[in-house]
Amino acid sequence: MPAVTIRNLSDEAHRALKLRAAHHGRSAEAEMRDILEAAVRPADRLRIGSALSALGREAGLTNADFEIDMLAQELGMSRSAFFKKTKAVMGCSPSDMVKDFKLSHAVELLKHSGQSITDVAYSCGFTDVGYFGKCFRKKYGMSPREYVAQQQESEIKK
Repeated sequence: MPAVTIRNLSDEAHRALKLRAAHHGRSAEAEMRDILEAAVRPADRLRIGSALSALGREAGLTNADFEIDMLAQELGMSRSAFFKKTKAVMGCSPSDMVKDFKLSHAVELLKHSGQSITDVAYSCGFTDVGYFGKCFRKKYGMSPREYVAQQQESEIKK
C-alpha cells in the first residue's frame, strides 16, 4: 500500500482537506497530521483514561470496595456498554484495567513511600497480599520484594 500524501489523494478529498485546514487556520499537511493522530488516539480511550485518573485521584480505584459500576456511571454508561467499549478501546476488561491501575499505583508507592509491601497492597485496594504479589509478578515479571530490592540497588549505584 503506498504512503498517503496530499498529492495522491483524490481531488474531492484534497479539496475537503484544504477547506478543513483553512477553517482551522492550518496548512493541509498539519491538518492531515491532526486527522491521523486523532485516528491513532481515539477520543474514547482518552475519555476512559481521564475518568480512570479522576476516580483514582478521588481514591475510588484504590478502595477495596470499588465497583466497576461506579466507573461506568461516571462515564454515563451502563455496565454492559462500558464493558464492550472498554474491551474494544483498551483491549482488556474493565476489571483488568482497574487492576493495572492499582498495580501502577503500587509501583509508585513502592518507589517513593517507604511503606511495607503489605501496606502498599492494602492501600492500593488489594484485600489479599498473596493475590497482590501474584498480579504484580504477572505484570512486572518479578515479585514486589524483588522490585523493591532492584530499586534500592539502583539508588545505591546513583
